[in-house]
Amino acid sequence: MKMADEEAKTSAFTRNKLISFINAEFGDDVKQLARAKELLEKLSTEKDIIEEKLSLHVTAVDGDSSLRTTLQTAQEAHKQIDFLVLEEKEISGKTAEHVCKVQPVVEQFLQFSSKVQQLEKYTHYLTWILKIDEFSSSIRSALLIKTENRAVEHYVQLTTFSRILDSSSCRQLVIYANDTVLYWYKILLEKFGNEFDDVLKGFGWPFIASPDTKQQQTNKEQIADHLNDRLDVAFICLIRLQLPDALLTKEAISEIIPGWRPLPLPLQFLVKPLCRRFKYHFCSKKMTNNIKKPEWYMTQLLTWVRDHSSFLEERIQPLLDKAGFKYSTAVSEFTKGLLQLAIEKLAADLPKLGQDDVLFSHTIDETLVFCKELVGFGYPINQPGCLYVLCSDSVFNRWLDLEDKCKNSFW
Repeated sequence: MKMADEEAKTSAFTRNKLISFINAEFGDDVKQLARAKELLEKLSTEKDIIEEKLSLHVTAVDGDSSLRTTLQTAQEAHKQIDFLVLEEKEISGKTAEHVCKVQPVVEQFLQFSSKVQQLEKYTHYLTWILKIDEFSSSIRSALLIKTENRAVEHYVQLTTFSRILDSSSCRQLVIYANDTVLYWYKILLEKFGNEFDDVLKGFGWPFIASPDTKQQQTNKEQIADHLNDRLDVAFICLIRLQLPDALLTKEAISEIIPGWRPLPLPLQFLVKPLCRRFKYHFCSKKMTNNIKKPEWYMTQLLTWVRDHSSFLEERIQPLLDKAGFKYSTAVSEFTKGLLQLAIEKLAADLPKLGQDDVLFSHTIDETLVFCKELVGFGYPINQPGCLYVLCSDSVFNRWLDLEDKCKNSFW
């Protein structure tokens, strides 16, 4: 049927071509019909010439031989094409038939593949949970047999595991890992923190001594030499006992100085008893909490830095170096912990000064002197300090206004 349609199209094309040729040769002039015999002879001659050139039996000239070879090649190619077309149709039919047969199997395979992938996810999920539980069991076992270093080592591995999971979309798994980290952190912090506090008490820490008891303090340090081993173990365990950043509690000072990093845990324990004393004297209703005397608490902080520097340099700095904190000094970290108290106190007191320019100016002066004294104790100038408070928009603008007022009154 298709072949018949193609022949009909070819016949119509030939007829239209012939009509166009006759119209072009004779036109509308009837007299031109006399040329019909002449035209017929011309076309017959051209037809004979073409047939002679196309004849496969003519071998007289090289051009005709080449044409014959080309036609033979074309005919052979045409036969091959017909053969390949038939073969393609046969293969297509078989392929379609095979696809229909295997389609149910493919659908079933896809279902099984989906189930396998789902089971693999469950397997990985349970593997992570088992790994977390394994770390927990290792920490518990190490504590039972009193091998503190191994307990801390397993805790560090657990926190590393928690950091890896932090970006996971399995939120319940992340929560489980973080809760496990916090659980062991609290237990280990209490254990090693109490041990560290006991060792520090053996050294007489903190060194709150009047001049007439300095010798007594020296004697205590000599007696406490046997505590060095306990100090080393407790310090190293504490400094490795760090929470992942995602679990750190945001401190109030981070609102004043963005990016404030908390002290290493051992330094926090060193500062803690002094923090209690500071808040007792300068953040309560005691007479020492006098907003008009900022130099009182600033001088006290400088005194504590001075009185504890020797112990920090001799006993704590080697432990910091051993723990890998070679770019931190014990004195500067200790000073930073005390400085946090001054920053929070200054930020709380400045808004209470009202419009008292004299008191405001006095506070500015004492703060600048305090910052200079800290640098003299070795506190790095590139570390955060009280100047962050003075350079806040509200305080700095008032400072500039006060400078302008004093300049105008002077002139």
